[in-house]
Amino acid sequence: MTPCIKKGGRILCRGYTLETAKLAVIEHDTKAAGYYIAGVYREKASGARAERPELLRMICDLQREESERS
Repeated sequence: MTPCIKKGGRILCRGYTLETAKLAVIEHDTKAAGYYIAGVYREKASGARAERPELLRMICDLQREESERS
């Protein structure tokens, strides 16, 4: 029997312009495509800044998951 592997993803939102309604559509479409959402990360700072705390948090979460699998 083949194990069921569920597809997952993460959503990184950048900027002040992403409204809650738009995020809800993205989440709905992601789930409708058969994915589960492992995390939503919202950056409110400008992309021009070098500091991207939510991006770094997402990368850390992904690295932690990778180390748990190995």
